[in-house]
Amino acid sequence: MSLTWFSTVIDCRDPETLAAFWCQVLDYQVVFRNEREVDIAPGPSSFPGLAFLLAPGRKEAKNRLHIDLNPNDQQAEVRRLLESIHGVPEIGVS
Repeated sequence: MSLTWFSTVIDCRDPETLAAFWCQVLDYQVVFRNEREVDIAPGPSSFPGLAFLLAPGRKEAKNRLHIDLNPNDQQAEVRRLLESIHGVPEIGVS
């Protein structure tokens, strides 16, 4: 194959906070960081990963990207996240 999927890029106002959240959720690690971008993946050479890019200004419309996860026990996973992560972004599950 002549190409591979490298990452999914997410424009956001706070790349550091979102990257830290998704590292805990997915057990990923930061594999690249600069003043505008934080990239996470399962390991330094494991892809695809997620790239969080600084996007100035306010969001004007609904997000068009949804990361769909499939835990074995959804209620237990939601509890784990709520107990272990402060400032959890809106996750759409109660």
